[in-house]
Amino acid sequence: MLGVLWNADTYVEAGIIVKRLHGLPLALAQAGAYIYEMGITPKKYLESCEARTHDIMTQNNDITYANGSIMATFQISYDAVRARNPMAFELLSLWGFLDNSDV
Repeated sequence: MLGVLWNADTYVEAGIIVKRLHGLPLALAQAGAYIYEMGITPKKYLESCEARTHDIMTQNNDITYANGSIMATFQISYDAVRARNPMAFELLSLWGFLDNSDV
């Protein structure tokens, strides 16, 4: 990871992320990519994920995974794309609109 020192606590936090995301490969890949690209610690990611999960759970959406953690992971990555490259965000949104059955 960029500028992140891994220690015993960091490995514990990474394990918490794995449990929170139910070991789902795509969610873990998104979380790992976000941590790497943003140069943050797993602890910082967990804080973001908890805040986003709380936001999602206060909405009246049907959430299929416990605590909305999967949706939170997607939303964190989606927001990062929007902040970094608005055109990429628009393209991603267009693809989702045109063929939303696989998104």
